[in-house]
Amino acid sequence: MFSERPSNMARGQPVMAPIKSVEDAKTYALRATSRYQTEEEAQRTLSSYRSHLASADTEDQRSLLTKQIVQLEEWLASDEFRTGAYPQGLDDLILDLADWRSMVHAFQNVELRHELFISSHFFVQWQSGAAYAIACILRKLTSTDQRDNSLANVWERILPFIIQDQACTPEEAEAVAMQSEAR
Repeated sequence: MFSERPSNMARGQPVMAPIKSVEDAKTYALRATSRYQTEEEAQRTLSSYRSHLASADTEDQRSLLTKQIVQLEEWLASDEFRTGAYPQGLDDLILDLADWRSMVHAFQNVELRHELFISSHFFVQWQSGAAYAIACILRKLTSTDQRDNSLANVWERILPFIIQDQACTPEEAEAVAMQSEAR
């Protein structure tokens, strides 16, 4: 029912900790790209874990749930959580980008008998806003400023470990690097 996996709530080290191994690279990539829970979501998760703990059948389940509860409580009490000093999840940005592009595509490419919205001035304003939102998301994802949590920076930090783990060939890595430089 429950499995052991890196938790984005356990905070033993900062997101920018040195990466020394393939396992460190995997953990960093997960933490840099995953969305963090809000306080409300974390409280609901805690409540769910406690409920499952009360009805856990085995010692392994109880141990795992207890560990998850402790990690989540530590995360909620951490300075990093209280000050908001953790990266915005890149997964949310990618989903937002897909949402915006889907909406724009729907309005630009779906033909309707009565297109009242498209002929309004509000639609032009909406299109401008959508273009701006898309450009901002793309900039966040591709930023090379070392202070930013972006796909470009995550790639740069974990590339040696991706090659070491043979997750891609050096040629594939070079192709991605060339595409990044071309932008």
